[in-house]
Amino acid sequence: MTTPKLISKFISINALLLTAGIITPAISLHPSLVQRAVAQSAQSTATQIYQQASPAVVTIKNGSGHGSGFIVSADGWIITNAHVVANGPRIVTVKFNDGRQVSADVIGFAHHGVDLAALKIYGLTNLPSIPLSPAGSTQVGDDIFVIGTPLTEDYQNTLARGMVSRISQQNGTLQHSANTNPGNSGGPILNRQGQVVGVHFSGDLQGLVYSPTGRPIGVTKSGINFAISVDRLHTFLKAMRSGKISRVSTLPKQSQKRSIPQLANRNFNARLEKTDIQLTPQTFIDLYQFQGKAGQSVTLTLKSDEFNPVLQLFFVDQSSPKPKYIPVAKNDDRGPADFTAQLNLSLPQDGLYYIGVTTSDRGEQGRYQIQAKGI
Repeated sequence: MTTPKLISKFISINALLLTAGIITPAISLHPSLVQRAVAQSAQSTATQIYQQASPAVVTIKNGSGHGSGFIVSADGWIITNAHVVANGPRIVTVKFNDGRQVSADVIGFAHHGVDLAALKIYGLTNLPSIPLSPAGSTQVGDDIFVIGTPLTEDYQNTLARGMVSRISQQNGTLQHSANTNPGNSGGPILNRQGQVVGVHFSGDLQGLVYSPTGRPIGVTKSGINFAISVDRLHTFLKAMRSGKISRVSTLPKQSQKRSIPQLANRNFNARLEKTDIQLTPQTFIDLYQFQGKAGQSVTLTLKSDEFNPVLQLFFVDQSSPKPKYIPVAKNDDRGPADFTAQLNLSLPQDGLYYIGVTTSDRGEQGRYQIQAKGI
């Protein structure tokens, strides 16, 4: 039997012999062995990263929910998202991967609406920590690994893998494809060296998948997730160490009670701007509502010459005291070279629906027109 170590050694020797011209490609290592060794090497990398980093990844409990975070210094400094701790108590509970729980103080928040916060554990030393990658070292296509606590505490220190899909220098964010869920917020995005390249803050919206008869049969995810880049994290840590962070969250405040317009069979002209609801930091969304019935055919069209429009549809589940907003469909382009967003679908059930008008990039604003047919 050919062992992974032997394959790896054979590949190294093979490469040296090829480089030196001692052997030719015709008698080099068989491609199937190369592919197998590469897969085993990737698996080994993920395992090593997890073993190295997971002791420094924590669950943060704020009394009403939880998020993720990670230790950046042996004396107990922790980084997470501002939205994980912004509306909770000034002392939160931190849970380690071995089950231990300790208290941590919420020390402060990043300025200018950046979704970062710093916590501090007192009385403990020699804690495990995760190093940061150098600023500007991340590239599109890099492999990344996410560790956090998605959904519930039962899934603490779950590992997910993906790649960097896009980097926005202007907004200080990176887009990635790792599978994340609520609860991953504040967790580290790691490179193949086990260094932090970002802090996860937002996952994509899910959409229902329909059978040919229009019956919902499952949920799909777009694989579009967002993290705050390590460049901004370096800036925040520098401010944190010099005591120049904010005592209160600087995230934009949500409007309290907003009147959501009814959308009927007509065109509606409006403007998306900073005063609108915040979907994620610096991403704005307008909402419209209508009552629908199962099987009802609906066409929604969103046009704008000032931003790249994204159209979303949610079903409002009012069966519990706190409404749940269930993603039904999403579209950001009608077709190639056509940036108009459009949804054509049969509604899955009777009830209240919300239409979301938003953008593909953070910070975009501008005028738009939304058209509705069949409602």
